[in-house]
Amino acid sequence: MNAWKADLLSNSLAQRVRWALIHFLWQGTAVAVVPAAVLRSLRRSSSRARWAVSRVAVGLMTALPVVTAWTVSVDASDAMAAGRAGSWERKPGPEHRNTTSSSSRRRQLKDHPIGPGPSSPAASRPTTRPGAAARASAGRLRRLWVALGSADYVEADKAAAAMVSAGDEAVAFLAGRFAPARIDAARVRQLIADLGSARFAVRKKAHDEFRALGRGALPAVKEALKQAELSAEARARVDETVKHWTRPPAGDAQGRRIEAAERVLVGIGTARSSGLLDRLVREQWLPWGEAVKGVQCRLRAKRSAWQVGQWPDLQADLRNRGKRKLTMGVCPWSWDIQCDGVWYHAAARYSGDIRILSIEPGRQENGIPLYVEARWHWRSKARNRPLALKTGKHTMRVAFRVALAGLGDCMVVSNPVAIEVVPAGKGPAT
Repeated sequence: MNAWKADLLSNSLAQRVRWALIHFLWQGTAVAVVPAAVLRSLRRSSSRARWAVSRVAVGLMTALPVVTAWTVSVDASDAMAAGRAGSWERKPGPEHRNTTSSSSRRRQLKDHPIGPGPSSPAASRPTTRPGAAARASAGRLRRLWVALGSADYVEADKAAAAMVSAGDEAVAFLAGRFAPARIDAARVRQLIADLGSARFAVRKKAHDEFRALGRGALPAVKEALKQAELSAEARARVDETVKHWTRPPAGDAQGRRIEAAERVLVGIGTARSSGLLDRLVREQWLPWGEAVKGVQCRLRAKRSAWQVGQWPDLQADLRNRGKRKLTMGVCPWSWDIQCDGVWYHAAARYSGDIRILSIEPGRQENGIPLYVEARWHWRSKARNRPLALKTGKHTMRVAFRVALAGLGDCMVVSNPVAIEVVPAGKGPAT
C-alpha cells in the first residue's frame, strides 16, 4: 500500500492535479466573488446580461483547473520528497529478525525426511472444506431471495434473472422455501370440531390455533370438512380463516417474493420447475382461480385503494395447463366482471381491430389489460343496471370466455381481488 502511494505521489500527472486543486481554492473564490458583485450592480439590467455574466463565470471555473494543471511547473524535489514520505515501512521487531523467507522454509520442510510437523506453517495452512462451495451457493441464493422482495423493481428483476441462471439450484432452494408444513390431520379435525363448541373460550383458542396453521393445512382442512358435520356458524368461521390464508398479499415484501418466485420458475422452464409451480398453485401460494379444462386465470390490481370517480386498473394472467391450444379475443366482450357477487357485461359497441391471443399448452400469458371504464357501459346481466363503484370495500372477479381447439368455448373464473373506493382527496390520485 505504501509503495502504491509513493508511485502515485511521485507521478508528474498526479503532482499537476494536486497543484491544480490547491490553486483552485483561491481561483474559485475569486471567480465567485467578482461575478457576485457584477450581478449585484446589474440587478436592474436585462436578464440576458445577467445570464451572460453567469455563463462566463461558470466557463472560467471549468477552464481554470485545466489551465493550471497544464502550466504549473513540477519540481523534481517534490516528487522525491513524496517518494520518501510514502516509502516508510515498519521496522522489524524481534519476531521479524529471521531473514529466511517463508517460501524457503516451506521448501526446507518439504524436503525434510520427517516432513512438516503439526506446528509448521504448511501443516497449519487452511484448506477448503468440501461443503464450502455449497454453503456459498446457498448464501448467494438467500441474498437473492431477500432482494426479490425489494420495492425497487430494478433490483428485484436483477435478482430474478440471477436465480433463473442458477437453474436447478434455484428450484431446489425455492422448493425448500415453499416446503409444506407438517400438519397433524387429527389435530386439524379436533380444531374444526372445537370451532363449533358452545363455550367461547374453546372457540377462541381453536380459532387462534387454526388460523396460525397457514396454507400448509389446506389439504387436511378439505379432508376434515368432508368427514365433519358442522353448523353454519362453525363452517363460516372455517371459511373466513381459509380466506385469510389464501388472500393475495397486498404489496408486502413476502408477496413480492412469491410473485417473483413464479417468474423465476417460469423462466427456468424445466420439468422440475413446472412441477413446483403446479404445487404452489395447488396449495394456493399463488392466487389462481379454479382450473377449467386445464386453464386458469388470475386477477391482479395495481393497488388496493382508488378514489371516487376512478376506475380500477386491473390486469389478468392466463395459464394453459391443458392439452389444447387456447385462443381469446382481447376485448371487453371476451370477459365478464363480477363486483360484490353481481356479474356485469359490456354493452357498448366497438368497431376497431381486435387482438387475438393464442396460448399453447404449457404456456402462460401475463399482464392482459382489462377495460372496466364507464365508456364500455357495463350492465348487470340480471337487472341491466350500470356498474357503480361507491365508497367502501368491493370484491372483484373476472371470467374469461376462451376457446379450446376441439373442445369449444368455456368460461374461466379468476380469483377474487379486494379493492377499496375512498372519497376524493383521501386516497392515491394516480
